[in-house]
Amino acid sequence: MPVHLILTSIKGKIKDQFEKQLSGMPNWHGVTVTEAPYTELLKDELDKVTYLTADSEDEIRELRAGEVYVIGGIVDRNRHKNLCFERAKAAGVKTGRLPIGQAMVAGGRSVVMTTNHVVDMLLGRLAGQTWEAVVERVLPDRKRKQEERQG
Repeated sequence: MPVHLILTSIKGKIKDQFEKQLSGMPNWHGVTVTEAPYTELLKDELDKVTYLTADSEDEIRELRAGEVYVIGGIVDRNRHKNLCFERAKAAGVKTGRLPIGQAMVAGGRSVVMTTNHVVDMLLGRLAGQTWEAVVERVLPDRKRKQEERQG
């Protein structure tokens, strides 16, 4: 399944760092970089947008062609708890969480994933891997729950 990566809200200091560290990025195929927020860029397609957040009640088992999956760059555990979830709801956007909750519990607490973990998991799933295989391949051992490491 083809994938198009859109990096939104890239402005200010973040844009400066992108231009400094990724000077060839404008030539990348399948990647769009824009200063616009996703809600503005996709304003006519918000019904096709699902914001991925661990705080959602809706678990995504399958990825759908034509759906836009938003991966936030804000860590909303602790200090910013529910921030991404609340912003998505305020924008009228569906939310969803990856079906990896049980694999993400380490030492009795939820584990925050990096953006690259989420992208890698989505690409693995699109390539036909099971969610279980994706979690095992992508997540560092220290982030998976104890029983999985022993099993």
